[in-house]
Amino acid sequence: GAFLPQSKQVNAQNTDERVFDTVICRELRVVDAFGQVRARLGSDDYGGFVVVWGKDKKSAASLVIYEDGGGLTIANNEGKTGGMFSADKFGGALVVFNNEGKIRGMLRATEDGGGLAIFNNEGKTVGTFGVSNTRDGILHTRDKYGNITGRVP
Repeated sequence: GAFLPQSKQVNAQNTDERVFDTVICRELRVVDAFGQVRARLGSDDYGGFVVVWGKDKKSAASLVIYEDGGGLTIANNEGKTGGMFSADKFGGALVVFNNEGKIRGMLRATEDGGGLAIFNNEGKTVGTFGVSNTRDGILHTRDKYGNITGRVP
């Protein structure tokens, strides 16, 4: 078909620059001067993806597209997720993590409403605000253990 065997593949080097109108492949990998993969662009059974790694091979950004939506994730230089945005047929979410990879905050929107949650270092919910089509907005404050200490209304 459209895919060439290894012996027919093109290895574009700086000394032999070429311009192609169309490149057809399942995955494109970009390597640095040392041959280490630094970026991938491709497709799989679920959709498509783009991943880029920092020089340390731990920090990264990834964009994934699938049938119902997609997501963007950023990882720090320890490989821990620092932030994530996702969207699907139900709505979207923005999630923020601390430097240990624990969730610290989340904003979520759905077809019925949405909410905001704040978490402490132990991952316990310490504050929430939400609203939906079936009830009025609600605000909760919580102690460091996640127990509700206050509520409006």
